[in-house]
Amino acid sequence: MDNRRTAPHMTALNGGKRVEKNHSIIAFRGELDELRALSRVIRSEYMEDGIVDVCAKVVIDRCNALFTCEYTGQRVSLVPYALIDAPNRMSHDPEKYFGVSHFFNEDITEPALCKLDLLRTVVRRAERAAAAAFGYAREDIVGELNTLSSYVYCCMCLYRKRMESGQ
Repeated sequence: MDNRRTAPHMTALNGGKRVEKNHSIIAFRGELDELRALSRVIRSEYMEDGIVDVCAKVVIDRCNALFTCEYTGQRVSLVPYALIDAPNRMSHDPEKYFGVSHFFNEDITEPALCKLDLLRTVVRRAERAAAAAFGYAREDIVGELNTLSSYVYCCMCLYRKRMESGQ
């Protein structure tokens, strides 16, 4: 019996290569898995809210695509984001694009905004794990996660604007 195949501290990468579970790519997969799970929880709680529901669904879809790309070696395809045209650019100037100022240092207490902020931070954690796992070899994955965190922040801005306008 091959103990390497059944060792509980080992797992497989694409191509069947076995690595320890603390390998950086396995850690990245875990972060991506947690991000997708959190998105599902948020979506289940806010299915009636267009902005939050769409944002969580986009994150789920992007996680699924990233899992596929990482495992198969395919490049990430640049698919437009729902609700937001250019997340990276727009997230840097929310006043111009959404009519709200940056609010990172404010005490956010609205539950949906808190959940979206948590989602944004988990995207960032997955981005850091991708950078640690792949470095420059998979800039497509790291870049997609960077854009995804900007996207979630833009959704927060849209939500806040809606709150401020009383809709």
